[in-house]
Amino acid sequence: MEAKRITVNQAVSLLKKGNFIHTFRCAGVVMGCDIDKNEIFKILSEHPTEIELSGATARAMKHGVCVNHGGYLFLETDEEMINKFDPQG
Repeated sequence: MEAKRITVNQAVSLLKKGNFIHTFRCAGVVMGCDIDKNEIFKILSEHPTEIELSGATARAMKHGVCVNHGGYLFLETDEEMINKFDPQG
């Protein structure tokens, strides 16, 4: 399946509301943590061509956006917004 690339602005609009965004990485095990939203903005801005919609498994975990930042970092998303943006997801 081909990656569905999105822009920084699109990614930001899909993030869960609040000051912190839950994230996770798969590095042999799933590791998750909350990251300040300003740090997420910085990461997205530094990697604008590496942002995409997540696959079905991450979407089911409510992490519908990912960015390749030293490996894929999956970002918590607002389910209503992402389902409107990508209903076929």
